[in-house]
Amino acid sequence: VLKDYYNKTLTFSPGLSYSFPATSFFTLSSGLNLNGSWTHIDDWGTHFSDKEDIEKQIKGGKYLLSYSNYENCQLNLLPGGRLRLNINHSFFRQLNYNNTMKYTGVTSNILNFNLYGSYGFLIFNASTSYNLLKDKNELLKNSDLDRFSMLQISLTLNHDEYNFYSNSSYSIYANQIKNIYTNFSIRDREKGLWSVSAGTNFINNLLDSYGHPNSVSQKDTIYFNTSISFNFTKEFSFSIGRWYDLIEKKLLEHSYSLNWHLHCWELNFSWTKRQDNVEEIFFTIYISAIPQFKISKPQSITPSYNLQF
Repeated sequence: VLKDYYNKTLTFSPGLSYSFPATSFFTLSSGLNLNGSWTHIDDWGTHFSDKEDIEKQIKGGKYLLSYSNYENCQLNLLPGGRLRLNINHSFFRQLNYNNTMKYTGVTSNILNFNLYGSYGFLIFNASTSYNLLKDKNELLKNSDLDRFSMLQISLTLNHDEYNFYSNSSYSIYANQIKNIYTNFSIRDREKGLWSVSAGTNFINNLLDSYGHPNSVSQKDTIYFNTSISFNFTKEFSFSIGRWYDLIEKKLLEHSYSLNWHLHCWELNFSWTKRQDNVEEIFFTIYISAIPQFKISKPQSITPSYNLQF
């Protein structure tokens, strides 16, 4: 029979931070923290694998201490904050029970870089990190470029009538683009009767999610999606969405939805044919004044899987 166990836990995290006087060119701040916890177990059962550790806690509790510090610097490369570079360094280390830990208790030692730019309705952002913790023998081909995470780059154009967004992941180690996603939408600004959007998603399958060469050779994928929405009246709207595989040259998924407000009634209906050829139908009707009496009829042949859409 497994016994119940009870934990008494006390945590404390004193810290100190300081911001240097800001200038028009840069700002600098730093901080450090001491994180501690004490845990005492009153009882235990056979479900604990490390019984020796439990016995130590029975006698006097277990203390865990860790230390962390950070430094942050922001450089204003252009006046007015139009282009600024943010550099942050963070360090974490466990101070006790670290004899058997890798890197003698150091759990994180990372530099983060973020470049942000804006001008009018244009916004640009790029970010990556550099892992100072890895040993040389852990790096692929002993290359320091392997310390870099994927470089994330995004570009946004915001306008009253249209919007453009693009996001890309770039592997600094492999010197290749992992994926590029773009989306463009336009709408009727005056009356709001319609909106149209189209987007593409390119995925380089020669690289894995970390930006390293993939051990299994796969075809690249390029998806193209479109959506159209019509508001025939303030009470009645209809939308269509489609996904295409441009490599395989076939339609993968398409969906249709309808929304209808009639006085105090509201009706929502959608039909989708997924990429696995499963059809899904969802139907909801209710009175807006008493939403607790909602009639909902979801119908699907199989459960919804986490598809790549």
